[in-house]
Amino acid sequence: MKPFGTLPDGTRVAGVTLTAGNLSAHVIGWGAALRDLRLRIDGTDRRLVLGFERLGDYVAHSPHFGATAGRYAGRIAGGTFVLDGVRHRLSLSAAGKHHVHGGFAGFGKRNWTLAEAGGDFARFTLLSRDGEEGYPGNLVADCSYRLAPRCLRVTMEARTDRPTVVNLLHHSYFNLDGEGRIDGHRLRIPAERMVEVDSEGLPTGRYMPPSPPFDFMAPRHLDPDTRYDASYLLPDGEGMKLAAELGSSAGDLRMEVWTTEPGLHLYDGGKISVPVNGLDDIRYGPRSGLCLEPTRFSNAPNAEGFPDTVLRPGGIYRQITEFRFEGDPR
Repeated sequence: MKPFGTLPDGTRVAGVTLTAGNLSAHVIGWGAALRDLRLRIDGTDRRLVLGFERLGDYVAHSPHFGATAGRYAGRIAGGTFVLDGVRHRLSLSAAGKHHVHGGFAGFGKRNWTLAEAGGDFARFTLLSRDGEEGYPGNLVADCSYRLAPRCLRVTMEARTDRPTVVNLLHHSYFNLDGEGRIDGHRLRIPAERMVEVDSEGLPTGRYMPPSPPFDFMAPRHLDPDTRYDASYLLPDGEGMKLAAELGSSAGDLRMEVWTTEPGLHLYDGGKISVPVNGLDDIRYGPRSGLCLEPTRFSNAPNAEGFPDTVLRPGGIYRQITEFRFEGDPR
């Protein structure tokens, strides 16, 4: 363990390297982010996620690379919601109209404290005070990373002293080829319904069958002419469920996403535009990485019909997601 860097106010940002078998990761306190993830294949460590080499690039340029988004990931329409008869007004961090990813200083833009770490695990914690970005309640959040051979487990938990809303989300951008665009990847999402959105891209609280470009029940490539920024309702079931399968362009590596969450958000990285190079001096651009994000849905506090996102004192918010890797025999 050694600091990843120092913020302008002198605060150190923790960095921890994790290893288990042929899988290695580097996680940092800024955004409780997964900075790097590599799997040894045929004697070479292949990069699996997008990230930066320097702390300053995360602070200035990161589109949530590997970060933990919250207190409420996704959008809340108009930056407002009613809870127990009280209207709460949040910061309007999305074009001055809506609230997105917890606001101007959401969890992905905060320095989390390293609470504990070992050879294959690390746990970060963050206190979000009552009133921050407009949210009610003092909320304590935990984000834990644990490696096993060919598996990364991410566990996120939260507790509050007042009723509030919570939706944490792991925001890694995956590229199983190690670099280049993700156009050649093959994707499967076992979901027969997706979230309906209005003209501004805000969820309505209703579901609909996916149109052909968004139907990934059978593995296929992303359509090059379609912009993917959509949420899917996963099949019902207790415990961990399969949310997605992603295959590299060469067919030599496959990733499965398993989660406790009811939904999955798919984002194709189409808006990636950063003025600095990333890991190993690689340049990133549109569709350099693909996000597969287990979630409880944007705008749920304002949309009836979605899974509940209210957290009350004495309760525990918990999400467990696993990214499992294996060679593809094809």
